Formats: sequence, C-alpha cells, structure tokens
Amino acid sequence: MDTVYKGSSVRIRLDMLFLDKFICNLNVFHYPFDKQNCSVSFAFTSVHKKFVTFKKENVEFTGEAALNNYIVGDFEVKRMDDPTKPFGIIKVEFTLKRRFDRIVLELFLPSFMLVAIGYATLFIKLSLLQVRLTVSLTTLLVLYTLSNQISKSLPSTSYIKLIDCWFFYCLFLLFLVIIFHVFIERLEETSASKVIPLCGKSNDPKTRPNMCKSERVLNIVRLIVVPILIIGFNVVFWCEDLELCLEKFMSRGKSLRYNALEGLRLFEFCQRQNAYLSESYSRPPTHTL
Repeated sequence: MDTVYKGSSVRIRLDMLFLDKFICNLNVFHYPFDKQNCSVSFAFTSVHKKFVTFKKENVEFTGEAALNNYIVGDFEVKRMDDPTKPFGIIKVEFTLKRRFDRIVLELFLPSFMLVAIGYATLFIKLSLLQVRLTVSLTTLLVLYTLSNQISKSLPSTSYIKLIDCWFFYCLFLLFLVIIFHVFIERLEETSASKVIPLCGKSNDPKTRPNMCKSERVLNIVRLIVVPILIIGFNVVFWCEDLELCLEKFMSRGKSLRYNALEGLRLFEFCQRQNAYLSESYSRPPTHTL
C-alpha cells in the first residue's frame, strides 16, 4: 500500500535564475557623499497567490559588494501584496554608498592645493605684480579645466549639486584674489607714499601710522578677509554631510544599545532558568501512594 502524505508536510524547492535590468533613480545632490536607495520588485504573474505566495526571507548578495563607484549593502525584504492583484509581490530594497576616498584624492585635494597656491600669491612682494597675476590666472584656468572635467563625468541634472557649489566657490575665491591684486596695485599708484620697502618695517609705534596704505589693505585681505571666506564656506559646505554622518552614527548607537539590552535580558532569563533547574534537582523526590 502506498503511503500518502499531506501537502503541508511536503516542501518543494524550486531554484530559478532571472537575468534582467532595472532602473534606479539617482539623486546626486550630495555627490560625492551621496547614498542611493534602490529597490527591485518581483511578482509571479502567471500563478494565483492562493497557490503560490512569497515568504519574507533575507536576501543573500553573492556578487562583489565593493563596485567601482559604490558599495552595495543594507538589503531589506518587504511583502507588497496588493489586494486588487491576483498575484503576490515582494520588494527588495538596498543602498548604494558611493566610494568617496578616491574622489577626495582626485577632486578635493587638487582643488584645495590650487586655492592654496592662489592664496599664497597674497604674500608675494608688492613690487612683483606680474608674478602675482600670472600665478593667480594660471591656477584659475587649471581649476576651471578640472571643474569641467568633473562635470562631464556626472549625469546631467536640472538642480545644482554640492560639487558645483564647491567649484564655484573655489573659482570665485581665485577671481577675488586677482581683483585684490589689481585693487592693491591701483591703490599703490594713487598712494602718497612710494617707498614700498619701508612699509611695515618700522617697530616704532609713532611711525606705524605712516605705513603705506596698500600694505595695510593687503594685510587685512590675506589675514582677515580670505580666511573668513574659507572657514565660513567650509563650515556651511560640510555641515549637512556631518549631520548625515552623525544621524547614522546615532542610529547605529541606538541599535547597539538595543542589542545590548536584549542580550542582558536573555542572560538574566538564562540565569533564572538555571537557578530554577538546579533548585528542582536539589529537592528530594516525593512519592504518592
């Protein structure tokens, strides 16, 4: 006689391989510190959900997590069953975190060095106007070429990205340095004092007010105006990314505290169970007739 089993006691496993392409909408406003949220939906349209349904399980990513530009991670599975549709739907969500270490070396470091070179021209002697203007204009042209190269490698968007603000700030700062050079040279020509080497070399407080006007203006520009512009913009530029990092760090801290509390409760429960079992074993057996 054949043995008949119920359908609930039988488990059938079917492995299927699907190759397809999907579209993920990218928001590159925070480039190169952006984080993209993507999702893929699966549905068995040929089978009714009364017979085949999805079971919410974990997703195993067998590919390389570290891609050229992104790091794949944070997989999450959600059931998206629609009562108006006769088939089941499951949704897999994951994140793409951009690898910004190489971008920092290729983007932020060169632009910072070019701005530093342009700022260093403010410390060249006033008599060397040609040297100051040549170096400033060269750094401005090199930085403009770098910004065009980076912009072409990014997708075209209708909104302004943070990297556009960064390059605009660097170009504007170098342009402002050139304007300062021209203004100081013009101020030197109209100044009454023509003895440039004697400007600022006197330690006598009585003769200090007689310093040339252009030297005083240059000191204000290179020691007050430009540092304030550099510090102020960098604080505003990095503030939002720091807030995102702090929020992520705080969320991880909360999850770690929650896991620690759960582990402590489980440890206390195990201790109570062990104490109860040891007490029950230590009692003498009782017999009833």
